Amino acid sequence: MANNAVNTQNWAGIYQFYPPEVHDICSLAEFENEWGANYEREFGALKEALGAGMDLTIVVETNGVAIAGTDGYVTLELNAFASDGQGVIENLLTDNAQLWRFIDGEWFIGEDVPDWFCGGPLKSVPQSVRTSDQLLRL
Repeated sequence: MANNAVNTQNWAGIYQFYPPEVHDICSLAEFENEWGANYEREFGALKEALGAGMDLTIVVETNGVAIAGTDGYVTLELNAFASDGQGVIENLLTDNAQLWRFIDGEWFIGEDVPDWFCGGPLKSVPQSVRTSDQLLRL
Protein backbone atom coordinates (compact mmCIF):
# COMPACT_ATOMS: atom_id res chain seq x y z
CA MET A 1 0.00 0.00 0.00
CA ALA A 2 2.85 2.42 0.70
CA ASN A 3 4.25 1.76 -2.78
CA ASN A 4 0.84 2.47 -4.29
CA ALA A 5 0.73 5.77 -2.38
CA VAL A 6 4.08 6.78 -3.90
CA ASN A 7 3.08 5.59 -7.37
CA THR A 8 -0.14 7.64 -7.28
CA GLN A 9 1.45 10.57 -5.43
CA ASN A 10 -1.01 10.09 -2.57
CA TRP A 11 1.09 11.64 0.20
CA ALA A 12 -1.73 11.27 2.75
CA GLY A 13 -1.51 7.54 2.05
CA ILE A 14 2.15 7.57 3.10
CA TYR A 15 1.44 9.76 6.13
CA GLN A 16 -0.86 7.07 7.56
CA PHE A 17 2.08 4.65 7.68
CA TYR A 18 4.03 6.88 10.06
CA PRO A 19 3.40 6.31 13.78
CA PRO A 20 1.43 8.77 15.91
CA GLU A 21 4.67 10.37 17.20
CA VAL A 22 5.33 11.69 13.69
CA HIS A 23 1.77 13.00 13.39
CA ASP A 24 2.35 14.91 16.64
CA ILE A 25 5.22 16.92 15.09
CA CYS A 26 4.09 17.05 11.46
CA SER A 27 0.60 17.94 10.26
CA LEU A 28 -0.90 16.14 7.28
CA ALA A 29 -0.93 19.38 5.26
CA GLU A 30 2.75 20.09 5.91
CA PHE A 31 3.67 16.46 5.21
CA GLU A 32 1.80 16.52 1.90
CA ASN A 33 3.48 19.79 0.91
CA GLU A 34 6.95 18.48 1.74
CA TRP A 35 6.44 15.14 -0.01
CA GLY A 36 4.96 16.79 -3.09
CA ALA A 37 7.83 19.28 -3.33
CA ASN A 38 10.42 16.54 -2.76
CA TYR A 39 8.84 14.30 -5.39
CA GLU A 40 8.83 17.10 -7.95
CA ARG A 41 12.46 17.98 -7.17
CA GLU A 42 13.83 14.46 -7.24
CA PHE A 43 11.90 13.10 -10.18
CA GLY A 44 12.21 16.37 -12.06
CA ALA A 45 15.99 15.97 -11.79
CA LEU A 46 15.69 12.34 -12.93
CA LYS A 47 13.62 13.32 -15.96
CA GLU A 48 16.08 16.06 -16.82
CA ALA A 49 19.01 13.64 -16.60
CA LEU A 50 17.26 11.17 -18.90
CA GLY A 51 16.25 13.72 -21.47
CA ALA A 52 14.53 17.07 -21.41
CA GLY A 53 10.82 16.81 -21.89
CA MET A 54 10.66 13.06 -21.35
CA ASP A 55 7.34 12.03 -19.88
CA LEU A 56 8.03 9.29 -17.35
CA THR A 57 5.87 7.12 -15.18
CA ILE A 58 7.69 6.14 -11.99
CA VAL A 59 6.78 2.85 -10.31
CA VAL A 60 8.09 1.81 -6.90
CA GLU A 61 7.82 -1.88 -6.03
CA THR A 62 8.76 -4.02 -3.07
CA ASN A 63 11.74 -6.22 -3.89
CA GLY A 64 12.14 -8.03 -0.57
CA VAL A 65 10.88 -8.23 3.01
CA ALA A 66 12.59 -9.65 6.09
CA ILE A 67 11.07 -9.84 9.57
CA ALA A 68 13.06 -9.97 12.80
CA GLY A 69 10.77 -9.86 15.81
CA THR A 70 8.91 -6.54 15.73
CA ASP A 71 11.21 -5.05 13.07
CA GLY A 72 10.62 -5.43 9.36
CA TYR A 73 13.06 -4.57 6.60
CA VAL A 74 11.70 -3.72 3.15
CA THR A 75 13.88 -3.41 0.06
CA LEU A 76 12.41 -1.31 -2.74
CA GLU A 77 13.12 -1.01 -6.44
CA LEU A 78 12.35 1.78 -8.87
CA ASN A 79 11.21 1.41 -12.44
CA ALA A 80 10.59 4.23 -14.90
CA PHE A 81 8.65 3.96 -18.13
CA ALA A 82 8.41 6.35 -21.06
CA SER A 83 4.96 7.43 -22.29
CA ASP A 84 5.08 4.64 -24.90
CA GLY A 85 5.50 2.05 -22.12
CA GLN A 86 9.16 1.35 -22.87
CA GLY A 87 11.30 0.75 -19.80
CA VAL A 88 13.82 3.54 -19.18
CA ILE A 89 15.02 2.42 -15.75
CA GLU A 90 14.40 -1.10 -14.55
CA ASN A 91 15.04 -2.71 -11.18
CA LEU A 92 17.01 0.15 -9.63
CA LEU A 93 17.37 -1.05 -6.03
CA THR A 94 17.69 1.18 -3.00
CA ASP A 95 20.95 0.84 -1.06
CA ASN A 96 19.40 0.17 2.33
CA ALA A 97 16.35 -1.70 3.48
CA GLN A 98 13.66 0.53 4.90
CA LEU A 99 12.87 -0.11 8.55
CA TRP A 100 9.29 -0.80 9.61
CA ARG A 101 8.13 -1.45 13.19
CA PHE A 102 5.24 -3.51 14.52
CA ILE A 103 3.58 -1.31 17.16
CA ASP A 104 0.31 -2.08 18.92
CA GLY A 105 -0.75 -4.59 16.29
CA GLU A 106 0.08 -2.47 13.23
CA TRP A 107 3.09 -1.95 10.95
CA PHE A 108 4.48 1.58 10.74
CA ILE A 109 7.41 3.11 8.93
CA GLY A 110 10.13 2.84 11.55
CA GLU A 111 12.23 5.75 10.38
CA ASP A 112 11.76 9.38 11.25
CA VAL A 113 10.69 11.82 8.59
CA PRO A 114 13.73 13.64 7.18
CA ASP A 115 15.02 16.46 9.41
CA TRP A 116 14.13 19.06 6.79
CA PHE A 117 10.45 18.04 6.81
CA CYS A 118 7.86 19.81 8.91
CA GLY A 119 9.95 22.80 9.92
CA GLY A 120 12.88 20.68 11.07
CA PRO A 121 16.31 22.22 11.72
CA LEU A 122 17.65 21.22 8.30
CA LYS A 123 14.72 22.55 6.28
CA SER A 124 16.99 24.94 4.41
CA VAL A 125 19.43 22.23 3.30
CA PRO A 126 20.11 22.76 -0.40
CA GLN A 127 18.55 20.38 -2.89
CA SER A 128 21.99 19.11 -3.88
CA VAL A 129 22.39 17.29 -0.56
CA ARG A 130 18.96 15.71 -0.71
CA THR A 131 19.07 12.35 -2.40
CA SER A 132 16.49 10.26 -4.16
CA ASP A 133 17.15 7.63 -1.49
CA GLN A 134 15.37 9.95 0.96
CA LEU A 135 12.26 9.57 -1.17
CA LEU A 136 12.65 5.90 -1.84
CA ARG A 137 13.07 5.06 1.82
CA LEU A 138 9.29 4.98 2.12
